[in-house]
Amino acid sequence: MLVSKTVKKARTTDLQVRGLPLSLREKIRTRARKKGQTMSRYVIDVLRKDTERLSLEEWLELVRAHPIRTRGAMTGAQAVREARRLEEGLEP
Repeated sequence: MLVSKTVKKARTTDLQVRGLPLSLREKIRTRARKKGQTMSRYVIDVLRKDTERLSLEEWLELVRAHPIRTRGAMTGAQAVREARRLEEGLEP
């Protein structure tokens, strides 16, 4: 019985960057070499990591979508002091 495995290859495309300063290209080349990668692989990894993180605007939108939760009108510092007093067995 023969079992055939189909391997799906991720779709890719090429990207050309115009006007890249030579000094930046050399920094990319140096970092890629230190990691044992081609410049293309290094740049793809950098772009992937950057795009997987939320941008500041996306993060702010997410934070603003959730209401602020407070414990009465207590500040963070007051909450810490109260927790410490409770740990020491003192009255809040």
